[in-house]
Order: sequence, then structure tokens, then C-alpha cells
Amino acid sequence: MTDMDCIAVCENEKTCPVTYRHLTMSYADRRRDHVYTAAIIMKGLWLEAAGFTMGTKVDAQVKRGSILLTTQQPPKELESIMTLAQAIQLVSGKKRRS
Repeated sequence: MTDMDCIAVCENEKTCPVTYRHLTMSYADRRRDHVYTAAIIMKGLWLEAAGFTMGTKVDAQVKRGSILLTTQQPPKELESIMTLAQAIQLVSGKKRRS
């Protein structure tokens, strides 16, 4: 599912290796006034492996030349719902393959 160097498999954060991803700045168009704004698009299995699962709230700490993204702890109810949703996806995926 993920690369061997994925940070999610690390048990001790202090000795956990850092992996780097290379992204390219893009742009997004605001349809109303045709103003183009900077955009960063991130997607991939590595995000979930790093703890950025669907529905997770993310904090962005921004300073010139740097953006640090960290996950917020979800409420227990949402965590249960997301676990159930992932289980349903797994089951429905297996049925389609059969």
C-alpha cells in the first residue's frame, strides 16, 4: 500500500526518518472574476499513511517560504464514523472484485 520509507510505519517519533515529497505550485481560477490564485494540490496513499485520512481537520502554520501541516485529533464520534466508512469501502471493494 505504501512505500517502505513511509513515516507511518515508524514507532518512535524521535528516530522516525523524514520523507520528502516534491510538489509544484499550480493555480486555481475563481470563476466569478477570473482571478488566478496560487494552489498546492496533494494526493496519494502517502497522505493517509502519514495520518492525513479523509475527514481529518488540518492546521496550517504558514511563514514565508514554509508551510507546516499538522493533523488535529478528531472527536471520538467522527473517528468511529470514519472507521466504519473505511470498513464499508473495503467490503464494497472486495465485492466488486469478486
